[in-house]
Formats: sequence, C-alpha cells, structure tokens
Amino acid sequence: MNRRTSLPVALCALLVTGLPFVGTPAGSAAQGRAENRMFFTWGTRLGGPSLDDTASDVAVHKDATYLVGTQRGSGAGRVVVSRYDDAKGKRDWKRLVRTPTDDEAAGVSAGAFGAVVLADTAAGFWVRRFSPKGELVWSRPSTDFEGLGAASGLGIEVIRRTVVVVGAAEGASSRGGDARMIARLSLKDGAADGFTVDTAGADSAWTEAARIGTDLAVVGSVTKPGNGDTRMMVRRINPLTLVRRWSRSINTPGPDVPGGIAVDGKRLYVSGSVTDGDSGSDFYVRAFRGNGKPLWSRAAGTSGEDPAATVAATPDGPIVVGTLTPGGDANAAGEPGASQVRIYRYEKHGKLQETRSIDGGRFDGVDGVDWNFYGLKVAGTTSSRLYGTATGTLDMFLAKFAVVIKRK
Repeated sequence: MNRRTSLPVALCALLVTGLPFVGTPAGSAAQGRAENRMFFTWGTRLGGPSLDDTASDVAVHKDATYLVGTQRGSGAGRVVVSRYDDAKGKRDWKRLVRTPTDDEAAGVSAGAFGAVVLADTAAGFWVRRFSPKGELVWSRPSTDFEGLGAASGLGIEVIRRTVVVVGAAEGASSRGGDARMIARLSLKDGAADGFTVDTAGADSAWTEAARIGTDLAVVGSVTKPGNGDTRMMVRRINPLTLVRRWSRSINTPGPDVPGGIAVDGKRLYVSGSVTDGDSGSDFYVRAFRGNGKPLWSRAAGTSGEDPAATVAATPDGPIVVGTLTPGGDANAAGEPGASQVRIYRYEKHGKLQETRSIDGGRFDGVDGVDWNFYGLKVAGTTSSRLYGTATGTLDMFLAKFAVVIKRK
C-alpha cells in the first residue's frame, strides 16, 4: 500500500479530531465558496472485533438512516444492520444477523415499515424485514422460491407493498452464463410471490433497482457472447406483471460497469464506470426521462482505474459518488491502497455544480448513497482514521452532507 508519508497541516488536524478532509479540488476554492451548496454535517464509524467491517448500502426514510454491511473475521461473514438518527448521527440500534451460512450484505430499502435487508449467500440469498425499532418482523430465504435454483441477490426495492429483489440466476442463460432475475415477496409477511428469469438473454445480471412512480427501474450488465464486450442495460418494468415498459443500452467502446440507479420525479439517473482513453476507467452518469428518452451523459475521474460510481437523485439533479484510486495496490498484508471518496453534484441539465472529497489519507471508498430533504448520506469503508479510532483493518463509515436545494 502506498501510504502518505506527509500530510497537510490542516488535514493532520482533522485526522486528530476524527474528522475527514472534506473540500473542493485544488485550484477551485474561490469558486467553491461562491457556489457551495453541500455542507458536511456529521460522520460516524462502525467497527467491531472482526478483521474487516465493510459497508454495503444505505437507505433513508425521513429522519432515519439505515446502514448495512458485513463483519468478517477468520470465520463466516455476518450481516450488520444499524439505524441512525439524522440530527447528530447517533446510533439508535444495531443488529448482528447470525446464520449457519457465510453471508454478505447486498442492499437495503427503507420506509415507514422500517427496513428490508438483502444478503447474498453461497446457496442463494435471504431477505429480512426489521421494524423501525429494530425488531425482526420476518425472514425469507431464496429457497422458498420453488424452481428458482441457485441465485444471487444484488439489489432490493419496495413498491406497492411488494419487496422486489433483483440479481442473477446462476448458469441459467441458454446462451451461456447467468441470467437476469427478478423475485417478489410480500412486505407484510415475506411470502414468496413469484419470480422471472431471462433465460433467452446473454450472460447478464440486474445489479440495482429504484422506484419510479409505481414502476420498477433496474440497471444491470450484459456480456455479448463471442467478443466478451460488457455493456449496461437500463429497463423500466411494471412490478406486478413484470411487463417491460422500455429498455435502453449503454455501450461505449470498452467494458461498461453498472454502479447505481436513482429517480427523482420524471428523471432517472444511471451511474457506473466506462473505459477512458488512457486504458483506465472513469465514473459515468447518464440521465433519462421517465419515458426512456436519453438526455445527457457525463464522465469524470482520474487516468487510472476508477470503479463504478453510485448515484443519488435530488430535485436539482444527480449527485454522483465514486472512489478515486490514485494511490496504488494493496501491500503485503493485504491492506488496500490509498484512495478517497469524490462527490460530484450536477444540475439536472448536466452542468457540474460542485465537488467534494472525503480523504482520510489511506483507503476510503464509497459503497452506497441515498438522499432525502434531510440530507445526503454516504456509506463506505475505510482504513483511515475517519470519525474515530480503527477497530480492525477495515471499518464502515457513514457521513451526512446538508444539501441546499433551489426553490422554484
């Protein structure tokens, strides 16, 4: 790992107090002061006695924020679910899910009902619903879907009192590889309510889902047989009938990797990564109307390999959050190289409004974002001294930014 041997005085002071460096890129301080509409509010850290505590996703509902991740030591992985108060980032409760299997947190969706949590396992996936007070309401394994077989759960959303899980049915494509999968459960009791698998498609998977009106919007990847080219696929679906409203493909000259999907009103934003001209990859975001009409696309990042970015939607436009990786490879102990979280705020017509960074000096990476009028929540994984003392090689973190929205 390439560690920083010297740090700016201001950054050192921030690290001593447990706060990250949060600011605009060098050379734009005056512009940032003039146009600043994102303000760091608080940050918190979650770790335990395990070696690695990695975040997976975050979801907000009013003044409640739900963070999910995985605790992994020398044994099996365990899913951790926590709820935080919006005002000061105080944790209301924490639940550690113990099962006989090796579990990996995959996603969370929140509402007045509490939170539904998705985890991937070696045998499939499971979904659990927690009440706002942290009580387990029900639990459902993917084996309850008769005929589904081995499947990976990668994204989750709640629509019309229905829990929708998206992912991939392993080896189910008639053309070789995995097949896109959508499964439904009752929000009330978790009863399995059917599934669909696109066996006729190429090697593919749905990776993220979002609610658009009363419909479901999904993003995923498709790999062409023969040349192995991977592209992003975006689709709007009726969640009850699973009938497709429209479908769009994002296909640049290199591999296109999906990272997130978010909706505000009649606009839909898809994020990920695309290959740049330097044989690396850049963060990417594309905007669509609700009817599927493409509006604009933007790319940002470094000349290196920047992994797929995630995205949140506001009435003013999207906020894209990615992990910049200029610091190099892991060291001999397996600790990841230096990186930082970069936040890009765009207005709804595609103009870049402002940027922010979360940089603790070592590894800081984003795993999920969500927004409501209480603010932007960024969930990630860190080996730095963000928001407290490290308890293992990696810990989870959660940060809040107040976001000023234009009033019409």
